Amino acid sequence: MLQSLNPESKPNLLLVEGRDEELVLSALLRHLGIYDVQVQGYGGKNRLRYFLTTVTNEPNFDQIQSIGIVRDADNNAQAALQSVQSSLRNVGLPAPQTFLVPADDTPKVAVFIMPDNANPGALEDLGNYILVYTLARDVFRLPSVSR
Repeated sequence: MLQSLNPESKPNLLLVEGRDEELVLSALLRHLGIYDVQVQGYGGKNRLRYFLTTVTNEPNFDQIQSIGIVRDADNNAQAALQSVQSSLRNVGLPAPQTFLVPADDTPKVAVFIMPDNANPGALEDLGNYILVYTLARDVFRLPSVSR
């Protein structure tokens, strides 16, 4: 369900697949001291197009400066990006050509496909990568982790 947009205090919108992503990314932003981003779940990958239609019709949507969209890769990160691009174009929003590079328009729109913009997976896999990296760095004192 769409929360009311509040572009005066939160001019940036981070759209995430579901409640788990909403909770994790909201907590991460608070931890980082970033308070001008409204995190909003869109109810799953199959509901993004509908959600974008709803949010772009909000009375103060034109005051939103940037939109980040986070989606799970599931089996194919490139196919997930193409799906998000299609949803954005469907509602007349700028569709970035690739991962994490904002489309050159207003609002700025960028897309991140979990877990790493390349591999199959989801939020849970990102957590696993972070855990392995942290263990390698802090416990085993390795300088970096590569796959």
